[in-house]
Amino acid sequence: MLRMKKVVMVAGVLACTAVLAMAQSVPNNVFELDGNSVVNGTACTAPNNPVGCRDDFDPLNTGSPDGSIAHSFVTEPAGGQVFTGGGSKDPLPLSGWKWKTGATPDKDFITNGYAAAYDDPSNGHRILIFGADRFAVNGDANIGLWFFKGNVKPLPGGTFGPDPHQDGDLFIVSAFTQGGGTSTITAYLWDHTCTAGVKNPAVGDCADNNLRLRFASVPSATCENVAAGCAIVNPAPITVAWSYASKFGGSGSQVPTGGYYEGGLDLTSVIPSGLSCFNNFLIETRSAQSTSAVLKDFVGGSFPLCGGIAITKACSTSTPPALQPDGVHVVYNWSGTLTNTGQTNLFDVTVTDTLPDGTIQTINVGNIANGGSATFTAGPYTSTNITETNNASVAAALVSGGPKTVTAGVASGTCSVNPTSEIEVTKFCGVPAGPNNIPPALQGTVLETGNGNVHVRVNFSGQVCNNGQTLLSGINLSDDPAATITATYPGTPGTLAPTECATYSGTYQPSAISSGDGTTAGRYLFADTISVSGAKSALGSDPPAVAGCSGAQACAAKSCAICVDSPTGLCSVPATGQ
Repeated sequence: MLRMKKVVMVAGVLACTAVLAMAQSVPNNVFELDGNSVVNGTACTAPNNPVGCRDDFDPLNTGSPDGSIAHSFVTEPAGGQVFTGGGSKDPLPLSGWKWKTGATPDKDFITNGYAAAYDDPSNGHRILIFGADRFAVNGDANIGLWFFKGNVKPLPGGTFGPDPHQDGDLFIVSAFTQGGGTSTITAYLWDHTCTAGVKNPAVGDCADNNLRLRFASVPSATCENVAAGCAIVNPAPITVAWSYASKFGGSGSQVPTGGYYEGGLDLTSVIPSGLSCFNNFLIETRSAQSTSAVLKDFVGGSFPLCGGIAITKACSTSTPPALQPDGVHVVYNWSGTLTNTGQTNLFDVTVTDTLPDGTIQTINVGNIANGGSATFTAGPYTSTNITETNNASVAAALVSGGPKTVTAGVASGTCSVNPTSEIEVTKFCGVPAGPNNIPPALQGTVLETGNGNVHVRVNFSGQVCNNGQTLLSGINLSDDPAATITATYPGTPGTLAPTECATYSGTYQPSAISSGDGTTAGRYLFADTISVSGAKSALGSDPPAVAGCSGAQACAAKSCAICVDSPTGLCSVPATGQ
């Protein structure tokens, strides 16, 4: 049990009675503060439903349907985390708090910590419920609970933040004693106007630097019918529904006497109106109940009571990634959803969106009502990559124009495109006429004389086209047998944008006459194949090699003919081939 002088407690109670003129709720009426974790009566499936229901920590800490409006369960990280340094004191600013990974005496080691909030159906009061279990009970320990309005957590490097203390942060101190029994709790609010504490403070007085006393409970062996605030530890061993390991063993998740702590506080009657909104909580063990006690072990986590916001981010479905006509650029857009997960309206909601190149977009969303949501968009963003990730965070205020203390972590959305990459080549015998038939068309095969000899010349032409969605460069044309090839591109030689085509023509002199085609006497065929290789995609994969093209990305074969038994020695063929 807490070791406080009775006269101090009486003074605290009298002062508390004078300040707390409004009717007070009994926390045990909405939650079973009975020293065990099981629901002995009717469990809640929703807030205040069914009528007369009460919860306990078994359903809350295992994810069962419950009647809380907010709850959290945190576990001591592997290796432990403990306070260190003389600046780690509850009345001191968070800028002086330090922590490290390490061990603490077993009786001060918190294995799990938990918190929840309820609304009393009888009068609408907001009730705060809290609890913890510890590793060993071989000695007395004291416990403190911070409920922060801002985002406060252990940071890499051994500090706390990123937000500082705010006026209205709630601090609850209680004893965690060996042997069970009842705990007396004391509640303070962070108040920067408190520059020193008074001796034997009454409710409403400054109890220490930055700490104003708001409540001191009446010692009792039970929390039944105890108004405003009460806490208790288990008077006998209990088995909890969550994972727990005791230093001294025991079957399953059995918590020894004095190892389980739970309590409740009527926030509405204890602290000034409008201050019962929190975002994070931290549970600590302490060397004593005094406000200046040495701090030891701690666990903490999110507790979105009143102010809570969630953010999601994804690639836009209404404006999906768009490949541009140049085949080099992609335009990306993202969309996101903000959800008010707390218990009050949020104001001045602002999204900070970081585009892939580091450019910051600030998006003012406005206000989001309790339980409501809003959407936002980011972009357009033009990129030369086929995958881009966009990050966004959000901050909001609990009052219009106030500090933006309600935040959510970074949400990411990734967009991708998978452009097709395809190149095609066509081939004809002969060369078609240019504009106005200049230059004149060339037949696919002609006989040439020179140096007293007659020889055959094969002429061919065609197109190479980009049938994919991305720019292709490095395009190389080759012919088998080797030929002289001339290509004309719309722009840069060897480069084609999507849907663009280049024209080419080529000529070669066969080294030998091929065999006849088997249908016409004196008709001979000269077969050759034009191939495309070396094409590189600006986006995505290069065009693959095509089967039947000997490793080339595209090919086209054409046999041009000559008829040596005709009166002229040539076949009559159209200019474009035969």
